[in-house]
Amino acid sequence: MCDKIKQSWSRSEAMTVMETWLQAFEQIDAIVAENDEMALGAREAVKASDKNIPAIGVDGITDALNAVENDDLVASIFQDGAGQGSKAVEVLVNAIKGEKVEDNYWIDFEEVNKDNVAEFKKRAQ
Repeated sequence: MCDKIKQSWSRSEAMTVMETWLQAFEQIDAIVAENDEMALGAREAVKASDKNIPAIGVDGITDALNAVENDDLVASIFQDGAGQGSKAVEVLVNAIKGEKVEDNYWIDFEEVNKDNVAEFKKRAQ
């Protein structure tokens, strides 16, 4: 790991940070961003340089799906908002009924890659 930064989930800020890192570090092997906006911003900076650094984001937003399809992102990790919402309602109803609820629940993430991006684009419509 070259560096890490906490930022405001912004594409433009990620681009600026990546521009700085491209100057500061001789070798960057990959970009792993906590959301798609930051991954896309970092990739914009990379595309403006002479380097090819693969990037992965999280959320599965439309721009990221297009970027995966066009080989600008290696992958995005889809967060199932509908699944999260329905589980939250289920837990709330159980709590209201006085049933035991767990402290934590796991909602599966799904990798969006070149092989399945068309399926995710259909789901997003």
